Amino acid sequence: MPKLVLIKHSLPTIDPNKPAASWQLSPEGVGRCHRLASCLADFLPAVLVSSREPKARATADRLAERFALTATTIDGLEEQHRMTAPFLTHRAFKEAMREFFARPAELVFGEETAEAASTRFAATIDDLFGKHTDRNLLVVTHGTVISLYLSLCARIDPYPLWEKLGLPSFAVVDRWTMRIEKFESQIAWRPRYPSSVDLGVGRDSGARSAEIDSAKRCCLVNQIAIVYRAPLRTGRISCTWSASLGKANRSPRRGLTTKCARSKTISPPSNASFK
Repeated sequence: MPKLVLIKHSLPTIDPNKPAASWQLSPEGVGRCHRLASCLADFLPAVLVSSREPKARATADRLAERFALTATTIDGLEEQHRMTAPFLTHRAFKEAMREFFARPAELVFGEETAEAASTRFAATIDDLFGKHTDRNLLVVTHGTVISLYLSLCARIDPYPLWEKLGLPSFAVVDRWTMRIEKFESQIAWRPRYPSSVDLGVGRDSGARSAEIDSAKRCCLVNQIAIVYRAPLRTGRISCTWSASLGKANRSPRRGLTTKCARSKTISPPSNASFK
């Protein structure tokens, strides 16, 4: 069955002096696109389209390079219109969005109501369905319109969905049943360090120890758990630890134990590693 894959763009460079619709993709956001592409490979072949906003277009361009596809920009896939909305603190922005979702028929934030944004986005998706009847659709777009659309599919409150969607993230919807089959809320960036296999092949112990010093960061973060795989400062090539995700501040619990011959208690990286 063909799938609809709704993809929230990767991490932008935040500029408080410009509307969010004009923000560009950040260098870290570019790095995260590589991990995103790995997660989406199962949905090829596919048609790849995106919003015209720069951060979404740049995300789609990175996917197009990886998959040897052509990314097409489509009107109607843009974020809820908020060109005149002021730049808000994180807490104030969350409160504004809570009101936006709670009062869908009223203009409470930006220049477009939740109902208007939902209707516009759904009509654009329906048009794409008509043009590509038997193909998977990869749609690079934005968190608010994705949440509105998924809330219609699943008949649930859009705000919790919006709050969980990371940069980037994606949801997979069956095109015939409109059932949400997969929801990956966050895909974290993996820095370009050599793999644990590369670290131990044909290298002297000094070179290997130097590379072990640089731990690879986490690969995939979702709303339930983190699994972190990295060479750490234990004198062994490969160690692993896993962490439960705290419900209050979404931070890993400390004091976890590595699984290797020289096991010892370690502290996970700071929260900044997972943002």
